[in-house]
Amino acid sequence: MNDQYLEEGIKCKDTGKNKGIRVGLIVLVAFTFFLVLINPALIISPIVAIALAVFIFSRLNIEYEYIYADGQIDFDRISGNAKRKTLMRVDIENAEIIAPTNSDFIKAYNNNNRIKVKDFSSYDSAVSTYSMIVSKNGELYKITFEPSERMVKSMKYKQPRKVKEY
Repeated sequence: MNDQYLEEGIKCKDTGKNKGIRVGLIVLVAFTFFLVLINPALIISPIVAIALAVFIFSRLNIEYEYIYADGQIDFDRISGNAKRKTLMRVDIENAEIIAPTNSDFIKAYNNNNRIKVKDFSSYDSAVSTYSMIVSKNGELYKITFEPSERMVKSMKYKQPRKVKEY
């Protein structure tokens, strides 16, 4: 029996949105301290703002984990190194194609308006990504992720006609 089990985790780069949220939270905390100087009765506001900032700052650290188990891939998001959520589970038998994102195989699907895009990559333009076109629950999805060579080879072993390598 050729059962395969592979785990892979990638850390996401900070996006402009995340940096903006962090700056906004710092400004909020500073503003609440300024309010306390004006009105000492508002002493609870900096405490609430700091607690909110600590909670949100930890949730902005996002990692994706891919778990490949004998033809099935789970895409999980880990927030703040603590909270895990399974975002999608895909059986590669249901995939139409798995290929490098910039390949002609995937570009053929880019003009399709019905396709829903899911990006589980690190948002790093220097890293090569793969895309998977899959039909799930009557919907067509384009899933972008960053598998290792070992994971690509395992998927190719399971579905050689659907997986295209570099």
